[in-house]
Amino acid sequence: MNYLKISVEPLNPSELPKMLEGLRKINKSYTMSKTKIEESGEHIILGTGELYLDCILHDIRKLYSEIEIKVSDPVVTFSETVVDTSSIKCYAETTNKKNRLTMICEPTDNGLNLDIEAGLINMKFDDKYISNFMQDNYKWDLLTSRSIWAFGPDKIGTNILLDYSLPSETDKEMLYSIKDYIVQGFDWACREGPLCEEPIRNTKFKIMDSSICKDLIFKTGGQIIPTARRVCYSAFLMASPRIMEPMLITEIMCPMDCISAIYTILARRRGHVNSELPKPGTPFYIINANIPALDSFGFETDLRTHTAGQAFCLTWFDHWVKSI
Repeated sequence: MNYLKISVEPLNPSELPKMLEGLRKINKSYTMSKTKIEESGEHIILGTGELYLDCILHDIRKLYSEIEIKVSDPVVTFSETVVDTSSIKCYAETTNKKNRLTMICEPTDNGLNLDIEAGLINMKFDDKYISNFMQDNYKWDLLTSRSIWAFGPDKIGTNILLDYSLPSETDKEMLYSIKDYIVQGFDWACREGPLCEEPIRNTKFKIMDSSICKDLIFKTGGQIIPTARRVCYSAFLMASPRIMEPMLITEIMCPMDCISAIYTILARRRGHVNSELPKPGTPFYIINANIPALDSFGFETDLRTHTAGQAFCLTWFDHWVKSI
């Protein structure tokens, strides 16, 4: 899980092509990293931790680009989610006033996000398999389980788009004629949420109703895609939205006389100790704790400084935590 991101730029602007070539090579050699260009023009590298990003920056400087680069302070990636069902049905009209979409939003079932991320279910599977999976594991009814349009973002995310409209109220043929545009708008909304432009997670969007014009010229992608995005945002904001921050798990090995120092460091960084057990056959203790990614910068250095180098830790991503 890429929870850290940094922005990079060459010290000498004329060396930008060399840096871009280096970033392309990083994409190939570091499979867990991701590089992208923000709308502001910044070149972003996403990685799984401080040491991982340090290795990437070393290889850009010494191996792939052989140039000096400026690096921003690391930033933690957050997510957005909801904790309730939309209080009202939300609708959005296209700019030409010819089409209207109505949606509501609610949290997904507990554990469904883990199944999606583990690859147990996605849109590459047969419709019948998806339907049976949802009925067997999450007790969805037949109609709901067959109305899944997409997972998002990028077809593998933990958000679901459902067609919840009734044939007696909605012209299904007209709705299906713009299905691809609605899915694109849903994808766009899931990539950049309305709270702080961070990805949306663990959320269901249900299309409740639609009014679609029959003339093709009035229901182009330029009209439908931004409208689908707006209605997703409206439904999301009406469903008690929350920010989610990444929580790391750390396993610290240290001698007994260092334990009190470790508790002090963890308390200062909003850490929470899960267990503290002796390691059989050794004079060491293993402390298992959770620490927010936002407060994890310099944690390992801090740990070694306060324990005179006697404590060692391993840290990795564990889960997302909703803010209050």
